[in-house]
Amino acid sequence: MSAPAAPLLEVDGLRKWFPVREGIVVPRTVGHVRAVEDVSFSIGRGEVLALVGESGSGKSTTGRLVLRLLEPTAGRVRFDGVDLLGLGAREMRAFRRRMQIVFQDPFSSLNPHLRVADMLEEAMVIHGLEPDGAARRARVEELLATVGLRPEYGRRFPHEFSGGQRQRLAIARALAVRPEFIVADEPVSALDVSIQAQIVNLLDDLQRRFGIALLFIAHDLAVVRHVATRVAVMYLGRIVEIGDAERVFASPSHPYTRALISAIPVPDPDARRERILLGGEIPSPMAPPSGCVFRTRCPHATEACAREVPALEARAPGHMSACLRAAELA
Repeated sequence: MSAPAAPLLEVDGLRKWFPVREGIVVPRTVGHVRAVEDVSFSIGRGEVLALVGESGSGKSTTGRLVLRLLEPTAGRVRFDGVDLLGLGAREMRAFRRRMQIVFQDPFSSLNPHLRVADMLEEAMVIHGLEPDGAARRARVEELLATVGLRPEYGRRFPHEFSGGQRQRLAIARALAVRPEFIVADEPVSALDVSIQAQIVNLLDDLQRRFGIALLFIAHDLAVVRHVATRVAVMYLGRIVEIGDAERVFASPSHPYTRALISAIPVPDPDARRERILLGGEIPSPMAPPSGCVFRTRCPHATEACAREVPALEARAPGHMSACLRAAELA
C-alpha cells in the first residue's frame, strides 16, 4: 500500500500581529491587531479549500501570508516541501510562478495603462515563459478563450470591460504562468449577484481542468458549497472548524458554523430552516476575548469558555472543531 501523497501546501501555527502606533515625533507601539492567530491547515494537489467567515476574521490576511505578500509574525509555510519563509528574494521569485492570486477587486488589480494582451504577455516575460513573441500572442488568444473572452479583446484596456469581464481577465493573468496553486481572495464579492455564479463556475471548471490547488476565500458559505473539497471556518483570526465540505455542511460542529449555514437561502419555498441569529458584534482584534474568541456571541458559552482556549479536536474522520461543548451539543 503506497503512502499518501504529501500536501502541496502546509501552514503551521501561522500568526500575524500588526503593531498599532501613536505619536508623530516619537511614535510608540500601544498595542497589536491580532489579525491571524495560530492558523494551521494543508492543501493537497488539485484540492479546493474554502476559507470562510465574516469580514475581519483574517481570511484575506491568511491568503497573503501564504504567498508571502505579507511577512508573518510567527509560523511556518511549506510549499512542495520547501519552507517559503526561509527563502531570499531571488529564491522566492521561482515560486511566484507556481503560486498566483486573484484579488477581490479586478479593476484595481489590473494595470490601467496596459492593453490586455500586453498585460498577459508581461507575466510570461517576467517568468521567462514563451520567449518567442508569436508563441506568446498565440498563448494570449488561448488564455482569453479559456476564460470565455474573444481574442480581439486583447487590444482593449481594462476600463473597457464590465466587472465580470475584468475578473475573467484577472483569472487569465493568473493562469498565464501555469501555476500549481491559486489564492482566490473573495473573487466574486465585488460583482453583481447575476455574475457571481458565472465566475464561481469558471473557477471550478478551470480548477478541475488544470488540476490546480485552490484556496478559495469567501464570506458566504453558499458561494463555496459546490466548489470546495474541504471547508475551514475562521472567526477573529482563528480556525474554529475544518473538514470535508459535505460533512461540514451536513453536520456542522461549531456554533459559529451552524449560524453561518443557517443564513444560506433555501431555494425551495416550502422548505424551512431555523435561522440562528448571533447577538453583538465581532470583538476588536486588538483585544480579543479570553478563552474561546467566539464566547461573547455564543448562545452556549459557559464560564469554562472564558478560561480555556479550545483546541481543534477531531469530531469525525477528517473533521475538526474548536469548541469545549461540541460533544454535548452534537
